[in-house]
Amino acid sequence: MGYPRRRPTQLKRRAMYTVIRPDGSSDSNPPLSSLPGVLEELFGADREHGDVALVHEDSGWSLSFHLDGRMVLEHLSEGHERHMTNVTSKRALELWHRLSVGDLDTIFAEPWEPGYVSK
Repeated sequence: MGYPRRRPTQLKRRAMYTVIRPDGSSDSNPPLSSLPGVLEELFGADREHGDVALVHEDSGWSLSFHLDGRMVLEHLSEGHERHMTNVTSKRALELWHRLSVGDLDTIFAEPWEPGYVSK
């Protein structure tokens, strides 16, 4: 299944992204060096708030990382949700970095499975 039409995958200007924390608060364009701390917040969160996300503002794509090691890729206005399981914190940070700079081709090339969870 293909992905929807999108803007060019390598953006020329400074990327704009937002990080959504387990408590629902958000930060626009935090330093990439702060992202490991965001993941640490996740492991102290309750089950109701069991994920953290990075949203690439220009493209509308989001990558959320869940307590169970699942990473979900979705377009916030169009859907097209995909997921991977057994994602490590280190791998989640690598993917977030790719999304923060708009490297969508690399992200789309990952072994995503359809939907939010495996069936």
